[in-house]
Amino acid sequence: MNMQLENVKLDRIAPDPGQPRKTEPMTGELLEYLKGLGNSIRKEGLNNPVKLRPNTDEKVDADFIIINGECRWRACVMAGLKEIPAFIDESGKSSGEVYLDQILDNETRMNLPPMDTIESYRKALDMGIDIERLAAAVGKSEATIMADLPLLDLPEKAKKLVDAGVMSKAVARKIAEFPNSVKMEKALEWAMKGSNAKEQLAKIAAYSCEANQGNIFSILKAQVKDDKEFNEELKTAGKIFDKLAASITTFANSKFANGKGQFVICARKRELQNLETIAAKMVRIGQKLQEDALLFRAQDKNAAMK
Repeated sequence: MNMQLENVKLDRIAPDPGQPRKTEPMTGELLEYLKGLGNSIRKEGLNNPVKLRPNTDEKVDADFIIINGECRWRACVMAGLKEIPAFIDESGKSSGEVYLDQILDNETRMNLPPMDTIESYRKALDMGIDIERLAAAVGKSEATIMADLPLLDLPEKAKKLVDAGVMSKAVARKIAEFPNSVKMEKALEWAMKGSNAKEQLAKIAAYSCEANQGNIFSILKAQVKDDKEFNEELKTAGKIFDKLAASITTFANSKFANGKGQFVICARKRELQNLETIAAKMVRIGQKLQEDALLFRAQDKNAAMK
């Protein structure tokens, strides 16, 4: 395994600046945990050595970087120890594999805040960890991980509410479905009028309905100039839109589609997580297109009445 146990001075060790945990670890409940852990280590010693790797980052002033065991290292510092036993990992693991180890260590010893957890999953995927490997390692389904990733696009206020446990992931996911930050902010305002998740979801649905209807009604009431060229463009766009819809329907019912009505995309396995992320974004874009289609129909109807 290319691992050796050594006694390493604490001042030669530094935390990993790229570790999954983003929140300040020296406050509140964790601080009390570290104090208790430090007292225990002072009396009984460190029975579970930390795991280190040689430092290759010139910006970090240390000989070793912590892979697992930052809390134990901090507790030892607080306990006044000078050196600790540590496993030195010289296996040359990829940065993605090291990062996955850190995710598991954080989740096992003290849960990351929800948004830090989701951000760590996104980073692990970006570092080349397959979605199947990540899901198996953290004990979650691939679908759950993919459903959580859009939450990273939420407004900061919404992210803080998720971390605080005030907003459920179900509500957050619904807000994340809106196509832009302005609508997300508005949906968040509506959601906060509810006292529980069920009421918040109902408020979001009400906002979505009102937003769409409001746009349509404003167009129907608007004064459209008698512009033949403009009206012809609208009608032409409508025909193209109808032709596209008809083409998709024809394909879905054709022998080529084998009567199943499915589009199939073939890709290399390691690229599937990227396709799934794109697909999630396409769903949101599709919702926006549906809104635009409704608006277009309203414009076309209003133009035809002139």
